[in-house]
Amino acid sequence: MDAGLSRASFLSRLNVIFMGNFLYPRGMAATKRVQLFVDGVMAEEGSSARLVLLRQSHCGRDKGKLAGVHNGVPYLTIGSDMPSGWRFPMALIAYFAMGIRQLRVNRQASANNILFVYNEPNLESAVFVLAARLLGYKVIVDVVEDAYAIAEDAPLASRLKAASAGFATKKIRWFADSVVVISGYLQKKYESIVDEGLPVTLIPISVDLQRVSSVRNSPDGPVRILYAGSFAAKDDVEGLITAVERVADRHSGVELHLTGQGMADRTRWLHERIQRSPHRQKLHYHGLLPDDQYFDQLARCDVACMVRTASDFADRGFPFKLGEYLATARPVIASRVGDVEIYLQDGHSAFLVEPGSTDAIEAALERVLADPSRALAVGAKGRLVAECNFDSRVNGRKLVDVAAALA
Repeated sequence: MDAGLSRASFLSRLNVIFMGNFLYPRGMAATKRVQLFVDGVMAEEGSSARLVLLRQSHCGRDKGKLAGVHNGVPYLTIGSDMPSGWRFPMALIAYFAMGIRQLRVNRQASANNILFVYNEPNLESAVFVLAARLLGYKVIVDVVEDAYAIAEDAPLASRLKAASAGFATKKIRWFADSVVVISGYLQKKYESIVDEGLPVTLIPISVDLQRVSSVRNSPDGPVRILYAGSFAAKDDVEGLITAVERVADRHSGVELHLTGQGMADRTRWLHERIQRSPHRQKLHYHGLLPDDQYFDQLARCDVACMVRTASDFADRGFPFKLGEYLATARPVIASRVGDVEIYLQDGHSAFLVEPGSTDAIEAALERVLADPSRALAVGAKGRLVAECNFDSRVNGRKLVDVAAALA
């Protein structure tokens, strides 16, 4: 032990393995939530972190960046080339062996070893979680959605994983030493399951306030409306496009900019929907952008939209992009889902709309366009909400405190 370190600080050193099936280093909500937690750990003197990605099976995976170092933190993808057919059983065994080996070789004898698991354990990740506990790791499970909120027509593999996650939820004491949740609904759910003895901590969405520009744009040029996400049916992109088309019938200087990436069928739908639009010249799809280009789009927008349909999925989680939108100090249009109304007040810090209502989105856009000065005042209040509740430095410290409490 270094002579300059006290015993207390020595024992509080963290060695955190972040694990999950999400895109990395370039991705959307899951990637950014985990990255901001990684940054929080790395801000602690003497602490270390690394990421073990499970397959990165999502649309948008960059096969050239399955391993490397990002922001000073090493990451590795395992199981990225899982075969089908008769070779699958042996490949599956090798996959589990590789993950367990990562846990074993990266365990540090002089640290508080933590496995951070993104979302509930399921058929895929439960093996690694149980192995980590046997190896002496403490396990933090980060829950950002309800395992039961899955479409009935979802693929069989997705439904099996959801069912296994549902089982793990009921038996969460087998898998976790502490639970982190993103919403009030999930906090109440897990507190009712664990009763007492297993900590459940609410850490909402986070935003790097230093990364998001809150400088006001020049008033010249078109009004740029921004949506970023996966274009899933739950996101009500159809309602947003239709609302923008209606507004564009009355206001010539309006544009909609869309960024992100979803499943192939949704991306195809989006392209077709734009081509069918009578205002297709005002609808711009930019694809999944690197962070610097995405934040540039964010800085150039005049209105940011976080819209959702009415669904259990929307009500039980919390939309990650909302924090980034609010941080811009631009007016934000947000659907009344989940915890949104805990943080935001209609006409004061955001413009709130009923989920799934195209008419409500249209009306909110008209409110913004009718009184730009008032809209900017609402945006400024939204920035304050982000500063008070979603600062990534504060929320990163909360995760560090959760981990340190397990020592």
